[in-house]
Amino acid sequence: MTAIKHVCLLTSSYPADYSRFLDREAQSLFQAGFKVTVIGLGNKYNTHIFYSRGIKVIAVPERWQIKKIRTLREIARLAWQENADVYHCIDPWCLAVGLHIKTYRPRIKVVYESSEWFPRQYLDRTDLPVFIRIL
Repeated sequence: MTAIKHVCLLTSSYPADYSRFLDREAQSLFQAGFKVTVIGLGNKYNTHIFYSRGIKVIAVPERWQIKKIRTLREIARLAWQENADVYHCIDPWCLAVGLHIKTYRPRIKVVYESSEWFPRQYLDRTDLPVFIRIL
């Protein structure tokens, strides 16, 4: 018997309850038999965990610019704790999180939403860490 696969969707740019992720993708995965967690932005103050139709949603405090690193650290910490089989990275900042987890857990799969993959444009962005710009 195969264990239920756990998929964790990560975003540092959108609310955790954004309908595209929660109502469409996460719900479809859940209905297909996957355990699903969505980690994304919430309010400005504290991390909030709730369940929506069987999907675990973790909303981290929204911070901008220099504090974006704090947000990413919190997302990385929570993603690590989820110990998922698949990490779906919705934005380039979370791709760094997924790849970092993969270095320590090589069995996991990291999926990046390629609809936002524009490598030449990323080279000039100062809001992204250098190691992401050169991927």
